[in-house]
Amino acid sequence: ERSFEPYLKAAQADAAGKTCEGNSWNNAGLGFYNEADKLGKAIEAEVAGNPELAQKWREVAALQERSVNHFLKVAEVKAAEKTEEANSWNLAGIGFYHAADKLGKAIEAEEAGKPAVAQKWRDAAALQERSVDPFLKAAQAYAAEKTDEGNSWNSAGAGFGNAASKLGNAIKAEEAGKPELAQKWREAAALQERSTDSLLKAVTAK
Repeated sequence: ERSFEPYLKAAQADAAGKTCEGNSWNNAGLGFYNEADKLGKAIEAEVAGNPELAQKWREVAALQERSVNHFLKVAEVKAAEKTEEANSWNLAGIGFYHAADKLGKAIEAEEAGKPAVAQKWRDAAALQERSVDPFLKAAQAYAAEKTDEGNSWNSAGAGFGNAASKLGNAIKAEEAGKPELAQKWREAAALQERSTDSLLKAVTAK
């Protein structure tokens, strides 16, 4: 039900030719839908007498909710035609969205009796979450008309996000029985994370 209003606003924005704003409302609606889905899984776990599993799904739902809050901010900022700031808010929302997705995969792996795989997905989710703060700092910099600083923070956020994506590809390759490919993805992820940590130090030192 909460997802209905964002979808309605998305349709109104699209009809007015405001595609980017419409996308933000659509993402918010999708976030509400996914949050409700994860809360449903939590309730099912509680009914089944598994409070620990229920708590894990509630944590995923909380990440989905945080993604929604950022997508709603995008729509607000986009309406004010602050494109760069809006883009950073959007990337922060996407960061929470993908972190929630990876955390969900970790829970599913645990339930399937694959604790090692679950831990790998948790590590990827944590790395994905590291992308959010730089994107938020980028939004603040753009709002203060500090474009170069905003660009640097955006690059840091993108670096962590890309490293998390590579970790996800490594896990999928392992699950598909391709350990050599998985190792290459892991090495690429580690390299990306190291370079991003260096960038983050440089940006913070300014």
